[in-house]
Amino acid sequence: MKLWLLTMHSDLLTHGQKIKIKRSVKVKMESNYFKSLVTPMPAKAATRRVKSFDVDMLVQFGYAQNAVKNTNIPLEALGAPYRLAIGKDGEVKFSASGRPSIRVAKEIVSFGTTIHQNVVAQIQAETARIFNEQEETINKMMEAAKKVAMPIINSDVKKLDDALAARAKAEAEAAAAVAEAETIVATETTTAAEKHNGKKAAKELAATA
Repeated sequence: MKLWLLTMHSDLLTHGQKIKIKRSVKVKMESNYFKSLVTPMPAKAATRRVKSFDVDMLVQFGYAQNAVKNTNIPLEALGAPYRLAIGKDGEVKFSASGRPSIRVAKEIVSFGTTIHQNVVAQIQAETARIFNEQEETINKMMEAAKKVAMPIINSDVKKLDDALAARAKAEAEAAAAVAEAETIVATETTTAAEKHNGKKAAKELAATA
């Protein structure tokens, strides 16, 4: 009986260790996954994107996920992810440069949106987990960030105040210049009119003499 209890206790310990090991491995894998998300990658040539995802990458991922039965994206969407943009009048749309407008198939857009939403949810969950586990460290980090950021914030506030003051001064000077110009024009117009009227009156007076 004693031997059986010892054996059972040993099995329970082993089981508990397995659970801890599995959890440790899972957390490590998740940690590596999120580490890979924030590791810079070589920049690719600019392509059309959906929710920051390269459309060609989404198409390849779509084929892969269809193959393992995780999705059922229509083959026509995968085969022709780029489509001509058509207006409500049924005519092909053109850009300001005269080139035909291109859109992405709605199924690919929906696929990219779903991935984006799930990745965001994973990031939020991972952030919450780390904040819970590293609350004291993060609070200290946030306080330190506020202190080192304050000079930048104060500098930006001063630059903005100076820019607004300079803008207001320039607008006031421009308005004053316009007002001065209008006054000069009005004065010159009045003077010219008076001279014209004086000459006209002199002529009329001379004609009646």
